[in-house]
Parts: sequence; structure tokens; C-alpha cells
Amino acid sequence: MVAFALVDEPRWAALCAVLWLVAVLDLVVVTRRIRHHTQPPQLVPPGRSTRPSEKRRDDQ
Repeated sequence: MVAFALVDEPRWAALCAVLWLVAVLDLVVVTRRIRHHTQPPQLVPPGRSTRPSEKRRDDQ
């Protein structure tokens, strides 16, 4: 971009700037979606509770 601006090619400099901006925005969106859809690891296996089991009224 800077090289095109220095050699007096404003159209090419603008085109490169726009393409760079699109690439950066795409990278931000992809990174955000990956982080949003990534699940943290489960500390407790599925089906097990971390709470102590409560006594049922019938068991008294």
C-alpha cells in the first residue's frame, strides 16, 4: 500500500487498503466464531452430579 502511494498510484493503494481491511475483518469474524463455538472441557463426566445425593422421603 505504502509503495503504491509513494509512486503516485492512489487507486492501487486504495485497492490494497480495501483488500487488507476485508482480510482483517474476515480473520476477526472467523476467530470470534471459533471461540464462540468451542466448548470448554467438562470437569464432571456427563450423567454425574457434583451435588451430594439427597435422601428421598421414602428412605427415612
